[in-house]
This record gives sequence, C-alpha cells and structure tokens, in this order.
Amino acid sequence: MSRKMKDCGLQWIDKIPEDWSIKPLKTIFAFGKGLPITKADLKEFGLKVISYGQIHAKWNTGTYCDSRLYRYVDENYANTNPASSVPEYGFIFADTSEDLEGCGNCAYIDKEDVVFAGYHTIILKPYNLFDNKYLAYLFQTDAWRYQIRKELTEVKVYTISQKVLKKTSIILPQYEEQQVISAFLDLKCSAIDDSITKHKAIIDKLEEYRKALITQTVTKGFDSNAEMKDSGDNIIGAIPSSWECIRLKFLLSNEKNNLRVGPFGSSLPRKSYTDKGPWVYNQRCVLDNNFVTNDTHISENKFEELSGFQVYDGDILITTRGTIGRTAIVPYGSPKGILHPCLIRFRLDNNIISNKFIMFLFNYTDLPMGQIKRNSGSTTIEALYSGPLKDVFIPLPNKEEQELIIKTIETFNQKIDNALSQHNMLIAKLKEYKQSLIYNAVTGKIDCRKDV
Repeated sequence: MSRKMKDCGLQWIDKIPEDWSIKPLKTIFAFGKGLPITKADLKEFGLKVISYGQIHAKWNTGTYCDSRLYRYVDENYANTNPASSVPEYGFIFADTSEDLEGCGNCAYIDKEDVVFAGYHTIILKPYNLFDNKYLAYLFQTDAWRYQIRKELTEVKVYTISQKVLKKTSIILPQYEEQQVISAFLDLKCSAIDDSITKHKAIIDKLEEYRKALITQTVTKGFDSNAEMKDSGDNIIGAIPSSWECIRLKFLLSNEKNNLRVGPFGSSLPRKSYTDKGPWVYNQRCVLDNNFVTNDTHISENKFEELSGFQVYDGDILITTRGTIGRTAIVPYGSPKGILHPCLIRFRLDNNIISNKFIMFLFNYTDLPMGQIKRNSGSTTIEALYSGPLKDVFIPLPNKEEQELIIKTIETFNQKIDNALSQHNMLIAKLKEYKQSLIYNAVTGKIDCRKDV
C-alpha cells in the first residue's frame, strides 16, 4: 500500500508524507557564532574547535563528528567565550564558501564532548536534546540547501548569515521515524562509502604504480643490463653510463628571457585585469591542463608593456605557489598572453632535451622537488624561485632514447588514465546514488520503516 502524501507549499519540495510536519529552523535551534579566533590562535593541544576549513574538508560527511574535524586552541576560551560551545546534537555551519556547492556545509556533533565552534562558523544549539541525525542527513540534500542558495550573492566568496539560515524551514517526521530513517541511511550509506573507499584505494595504487614506473624509466632507461654510473646526485642515484646528469640552467635555450618569473604584483595589480583580451596564464591553466578557457585577461596595452613576460606556444610553465612544481606545456595555437606572478616560464634547447621529458620528470617523479627541498634544508617549501629551479640536476639520455621513453610513457599513461577514468566514473555514480538515496529517505519518498 502506497504512502499517503500531501502538498506542503514549500518551493524546495512538492509533497511530503501526510503525518509529517513543517517547522521553521529557528523554532528548533538557538543560533550563535564561533570563537573570535584566527589560524594563528591554533595550538597543538587544548580546547577542541571546529572551524569552517574543517567543515569544508572532503572527508566531512556532515552526519557524524569525525575526530579529524578537531583543531585546538587555548583552554581559557572555555571561560571567556562559553557561548561558543556546541552541545551534543548541535550543528556548526560554515558561514562562507568559495563555491555554491559548499553553501550549507556543516558538522554534526553526535557525541557528548566539549567542542567549540571556531572561525567563520554559525552555531545551531537544539532547544530539546534529541538526536538530530535525521536533520544531519536532510541538511546534506540540494533540495534543503536550495533555501540557502537562492538568498546568496557571490562577490569573492559566498556568505551564509544567521539571517539566511533562520529563513529556512525543515520537514519533520515523528521522532521514532526520524530514528528509523537515520538507521536506514547509516546502514546504506556506510556500504556505499566502503565501496567508494575501495575504488579510491585502487586509484591511489594506480598512481603509485605510475609514479614508480616513470621514475624508473626517466632515470634508468629500459635496458636492465646497461652499465651504470653514479649521477653525482644522491636523489637521482645511478644512471646508465651513456647518460649525462646536467643542471637545468645548461639545458635552456640561448634566446633572451629563456627563464622568467611572473611579474611582481606591482607590475600586474588586480586593476589591470579586464573582461577580455590577452590571457593572464595562471596556476589553474597548469593544474587543470586547461588552455582553452580562462577568466583572467589584460588589455592590449598592458600586454605590450609586459612584453618580457609573454607566453608562447611550446613554453613550459611551472607553478611556484600552493601546489608547487607542477608543469604544463603551452599547446600550439594557444591564445597570446602573459605570465601570472605565481608561475615561472622557461624554454629549453630542444636540440638537447624534449619538453615532454622534462614534464614527465617534474609531474610524475619526486626528483626535481626532492633536490630543491634538500638544498633548502627543509622538508617543505612555501615558494619556488628561479635560482633553485635552475640548479636542479636532470638525468639526460640522448634525444633518440628520450623520444623512445616519451612514447613508452605516453602509451603507459593512456592505459593508466583509462583505468582511473573507470574507477572515477564508478565513484561518481556511487555518490550520485547516495545523494538520491538520502533525498528519497529524508523526504518520505521511500518508507524506511519497511526496510529496517
């Protein structure tokens, strides 16, 4: 027998079960704000806090309080800002998001613990101490988040205010059915998450295999019986005796400006950017290997003024901030443009070394960045500069062997990419199914009482 449904008069959902109710969110929760802290206030130990950065983390499901959400601040905040504590069954919403998808992300405090909300957060404290796991699942749906998203206007980031949250409504089954729905979704979503985790583990293994094989190929070649010699660099190790090991600066072309760092901010202030015109080649071009679309442009006059920083077909671009050391080759026929300040552009002597050989070395091995970190005396570096880059040793076979290595790696990469694509597609389908399952359960489209 099908479940009786009723029109509910809400924009974000058409019908709900006849015995469910609709309530304004503000009648269920009191609202508050997080601690007045910044990242600089975080400590290794102390009072547990959850800030917006952890709420937006990919592993935060929003339906249980993972210990990885916690950061720590001085315990004195418990006395000076007691209102920023979050009780069991409460929520912490991020009050900003860089994209629309993240608007509505929250953490659910499903355990009795002393937890405080951190920076850029909104607290929802329940008036009645009932398990709100059902609501945790409801908050994950695009349908419920529609109420938030329709109120927002993007500037640089989306801002979610208490006022916006207080305008929202929730749909509520009887408490007993809420628990049935939560138990049903816990069981089903756990199985889906386990499948996703297994596919991600396979992806990690494939990437590790790719990295190991390419590292072996670009340092040892194909002949396992080849006579070897010391490369002179302990990170590179032994190389075939017919190879050389040469610093990058000796492999650059003879032309002027064969290596340039992007212009300083004072040379390219934000006010220089326009809606259309020559490109500003930025980090996203490299990280996404995207040389088709770009939303950062400059005027023709600025392009000519910064002629020394212009980018040409075949140039190699390397990232210098954030994700450091990633490279991409500017494809032939790409739009004219200049460097972003967070990139270095260099040009090789292609009679000696191939662009693709360098790209494989930087993108799939730890050899170049390992040398830079070692030479800087640090395990991490915050920025890549031209001096350390030029001093990187490159294992160098002759051009004929380079071309054979490139062809072999490209064939191998295609096979790995095909396998990765299959697993990523399965993960996407599992996530889509999970979202559909949650939506249908928390809106009464399926009667979970029959399945638990």
